[in-house]
Amino acid sequence: DIFLFSGGNTPVICARVYELTGFLFRAASEAGAAGEKLLVTARESQRILDPDIGFEELCYATTRAMEGFIDAIYENRPDIPGSRYLAEATAYLTENYTRSESMSLSAVCEVLSISPSYLSHLFTKGLGVTFTEYLAWLRIDAAKKLLRSTDLPVSEVAERVGYRDPNYFIRSFRKIVGMTPRSFRRASEGGVEPSKKI
Repeated sequence: DIFLFSGGNTPVICARVYELTGFLFRAASEAGAAGEKLLVTARESQRILDPDIGFEELCYATTRAMEGFIDAIYENRPDIPGSRYLAEATAYLTENYTRSESMSLSAVCEVLSISPSYLSHLFTKGLGVTFTEYLAWLRIDAAKKLLRSTDLPVSEVAERVGYRDPNYFIRSFRKIVGMTPRSFRRASEGGVEPSKKI
C-alpha cells in the first residue's frame, strides 16, 4: 500500500517505509525476537533513509528489512512447533499466488518437503484459517489493489491474481469482500471503502 499510494514519490515512500520498520522493530522486540539479529536488521534498514537510494534498491531494502524482522522473531521462538514451515509457506504463497497451476496445498508441500496434513494443521492452528482461505485472502487483497488503481477488465484482474475462471473469481470476491468486483471499484472511485474487509 505504501508503494502503491505514494505516487512514485521516493522521499515519501522512504519516510513511510522507515516508519514501518520502527513499528516492526517494536513489535518484534515485544514478541521476544533474537536481540542480535534484531539490531543487525535495524541497522541495515537505515539504508532506506539514504538520499541517493534508487527505487529498485529501496524495494530490495524494504523486503530485506521485513524478512529480517520476521526471521528475528522465529529464530527465538522454539516454543512454536512448525513456525518456520508456516513462515516459509506464507512467504512462498506471497511470492507465487498468481501462479494458479502450482498453488495447491500438495504443490507447496513438495517445495517445503513436508506432508499436506501437517501444513494444513499449521495454517489452522497458527493462523486460524485454512490453506485455501489464506490463499484466497492473498489473491483477493491483490485484486482489490488492482481494482482501485487500474482500469483493467475484471477478467484480466482475475487472471493476474491467479484465477483461471473469472466467474469463480467473482464468487470468491463477493464471499470475502461482500460485493462484486465491479461494485467494489465503483465504491472505491467514490471514495467509499466497503465496510466488510478481508
